[in-house]
Amino acid sequence: MSALFAAFSGIALSQSFFVPTSYRGAFAPAPTAMWTDNWTNWDPQNTNYGTSNVNVTANITNNTTWTANNVYLLQGQIYVKNGATLTIEPGTVIMGDKATPGSGLFITQGSMLVANGTANSPIVFTSNQPAGSRAAGDWGGIILLGRAANNQPSGIANIEGIAPSADTQFGGGANPDDNDNSGSLSYVRIEFPGYVYQTDKEINGLTLGSVGSATTLNHIQVSFSNDDAFEWFGGKVNARYLVSYRNLDDDFDTDFGFRGRIQFGLIVRDPNIADNPSISTSEGFESDNDATGSTATPQTAPIFSNITAIGPYRGNTGATIASGYRRGARLRRNTATSIYNSIFMDFQRGIHIDAALAEANATNGLLNYENNIVAGVATGKTCERNSGSTFNIWNFFGASMNDSLATTAGILVTPYDYLAPDYRPAGASPALSNVSFSDSYFAPYVLTAPAATATYAYCVGNTATQLTATATAGNSLMWYTVASGGSGSTTAPTPSTVTAGTFNYYVAQVNGDGFEGPRTQITVTINALPSAPSITPNGPTSFCTGGSVDLTSSSAAAYDWTPGGATTQTISVSTSGSYTVTIADANGCEATSSAITVDVSNAPVPTIQISGNVDLCDGESVTLTSSAADTYVWTTGGATTQSITVSTAGTYYVTTTNADACDGVGQSASVVVTVSPQPVAAVGMPNVNGNTVTFVNNSTNGTTYSWDFGDFNSSSAQNPVHVYPNSGPYTVTLTVTNGNCSDDTTFVVNAVLGVEELQSIAGMSIYPNPTSSNAVLAIELTNASEVEVVLLNANGQIVQSVANQYFEAGKQELTIDCTELSSGLYYAAVRNENGTQLMKLSVVK
Repeated sequence: MSALFAAFSGIALSQSFFVPTSYRGAFAPAPTAMWTDNWTNWDPQNTNYGTSNVNVTANITNNTTWTANNVYLLQGQIYVKNGATLTIEPGTVIMGDKATPGSGLFITQGSMLVANGTANSPIVFTSNQPAGSRAAGDWGGIILLGRAANNQPSGIANIEGIAPSADTQFGGGANPDDNDNSGSLSYVRIEFPGYVYQTDKEINGLTLGSVGSATTLNHIQVSFSNDDAFEWFGGKVNARYLVSYRNLDDDFDTDFGFRGRIQFGLIVRDPNIADNPSISTSEGFESDNDATGSTATPQTAPIFSNITAIGPYRGNTGATIASGYRRGARLRRNTATSIYNSIFMDFQRGIHIDAALAEANATNGLLNYENNIVAGVATGKTCERNSGSTFNIWNFFGASMNDSLATTAGILVTPYDYLAPDYRPAGASPALSNVSFSDSYFAPYVLTAPAATATYAYCVGNTATQLTATATAGNSLMWYTVASGGSGSTTAPTPSTVTAGTFNYYVAQVNGDGFEGPRTQITVTINALPSAPSITPNGPTSFCTGGSVDLTSSSAAAYDWTPGGATTQTISVSTSGSYTVTIADANGCEATSSAITVDVSNAPVPTIQISGNVDLCDGESVTLTSSAADTYVWTTGGATTQSITVSTAGTYYVTTTNADACDGVGQSASVVVTVSPQPVAAVGMPNVNGNTVTFVNNSTNGTTYSWDFGDFNSSSAQNPVHVYPNSGPYTVTLTVTNGNCSDDTTFVVNAVLGVEELQSIAGMSIYPNPTSSNAVLAIELTNASEVEVVLLNANGQIVQSVANQYFEAGKQELTIDCTELSSGLYYAAVRNENGTQLMKLSVVK
């Protein structure tokens, strides 16, 4: 899992690269042209490139430009070095001198090759031998050396076959730069390369040593190489549109921790051209983590998609082919290479996941081979497993949505004509289905269609907003008015709402390399406005109060009347006003009618004057008086006088008439009258025990009570207990209320401070006193008796029951819990059959 995490650790910041397709393999079906048109050469052996006129014998140490009016001859190993840039114009021909051993072009670390041809003027690197006499290995090839990471010791390696030097090394060592830039190759052909420097140490057509992702590689053809067509030694460079044509060894070879992404590649093999199997077998793909298959990091983990590989059988598994041929893909030595949406046909064998570490990578999701076609291989050779291995490669193959086809018929249009091929899918080709870019390992690198709201709707004349879409990190947006092709704009359009209709817009993501993904369609509908509605009254629009008129709108899906906000087609109007209706069609577009005026002659609306309070007590009344009118009708009760006296609860309003032109009728606002029962304040005989008085409330109809004890203290309890601070007579007032009604009574009570000790209580004490937590009440009883002990607050309310039990004669101690009490003065009351005795307790917090 740590390796899987490492593989994804940079995804969030990475640029989307792969463009989703609806087909497997390198080419879209007709009528889309093949991307190989014009710039590739299927017969470089017989092409006349002219004669060289500029010999290149010295290294390039300053910025230099090679022009298309010359033919350049590389005589020896030419190094572009010291940070120099070699620029080559479109249409330029560069030849490798066969007579000078190992002639080639080496771009050293920190230098750049800018070779940007065009489809109509490609740049050609080829042999200097005359037409008909050229051969693989006539010259070396192109070697790009960068500072990106590789998994070799110290992160530094040298191109094989050449004496190590600063000019042949690649890799950034302890400080690699995966974004290193070695220049740009676009529309470039490399023909007859692959010089053998030592046994099994040949230079490839295009050799890439630790090349960084800022380097541009696209539209490159390697033909008749004496070794591999393309080989990546570490690095993170990406590439598109690669052609490997009739080369000797491997077509795509990845080693030393290469982690780039490749989309759209073509492999075409020749039955008679393969490596010596005693040295190396020829594979479409060959991939190692490193030469020993170690676990060195970074791990070789490139991703390939949309590769079309035409093997040596070329439609006939019985054909004689060179003995060095083996597989469409050999993934070995702990590689984590992944291949998607590709076609492998006509190879001796299909896919070989070679040895335990590579098998483990496949099991753990680091090595992926998904949605591919393997067709026309030798019987039973779709998958290959090592002797003794228990890895079920057949289950792996099938579970990964790959297809195994016995024949290649019907897959591609004309794949076996070297000089006039058509590698596009045939009409009913299996390459046109079972395509996927959604695998969780693959999807983060896919340049998807941008997210956008799919539909918008406006009414004619509305203000439209500028369209929006969301690009993923590192990508920009391109806007179109056609589904494919056309000229794009980086500015999002704002739809016009002048004309009704449906209009489609399209938006795609463009990555940093300028490649564009699929387009998202956005449909904008401009709806026509409905015709302005008319309003039809069902009678006169001028009438007297009490009358009405119905107003009916034209038919519509929705209605909104003003004033009022009614949503029905017809409304009944009984008040004056200017009325309009806004209608809406089903699409939400609206139109508003002209106004229609309704004139109602109103009788004066009566008012009610109130003499008194409308919140009554039993037996009270209030007088309600209407403003002057000709007649009156009161509700409730039906009285017909101008004034009424009310003593019962209810809602009252008056309807009046006036003998004017309309015989107008008016109705007043309502008056609500409430009646509450009259409370009666009454007090029973108080229970006086020394200076503690328990009051008895015998009141009726009361809801709240207020006691004034005559010593500046009060209570709202129904039956309070009050402790007087001093002896004497006190005037006590009880006020009883019910709503707005009240009654009160006043009486006198006598309090006597210092009640004689109870006969049976010889002594009392409290300690500690004052206290902040608990206190001990000590009682000395002369006789055994039933004793009740309570704690009273200053208002005489019981706040704690301490004891209620039978005690023997002698000293008794009781604990009073004061932890929950507030600071203040309290009384411990001890009561037996002889009376009550009090002792003060001070609580201080």
